[in-house]
Amino acid sequence: MLALIDFILCAFVFLITWRIARRFGWRGLAALLVVLAFFGPVRDHWYMRRFPEWGSYGSGFAPVLAISASDVVLVLVGHGVMRLVAGPARGDRLAQRPWEAAER
Repeated sequence: MLALIDFILCAFVFLITWRIARRFGWRGLAALLVVLAFFGPVRDHWYMRRFPEWGSYGSGFAPVLAISASDVVLVLVGHGVMRLVAGPARGDRLAQRPWEAAER
């Protein structure tokens, strides 16, 4: 239930991913997912050190992989829903670049 609430409250992230996909295509989205996979666990461990009453993680590398995988999966699912609702990011009329419009 808490993951659903977090998913709803952080929906602005999916607007950002849609914008990145519109500007840079699938390569930009892939780069964002790689960055998220590395910095997501760092962010979460910082939160746990800063606010220990929120929870704790087990020792070892498995929790780091789980955090990384869950962050990437949540962003992929959210971006997929954005694509279903809004259509492909490149198909948006605002996705046209000035130099592409001049060529037509």
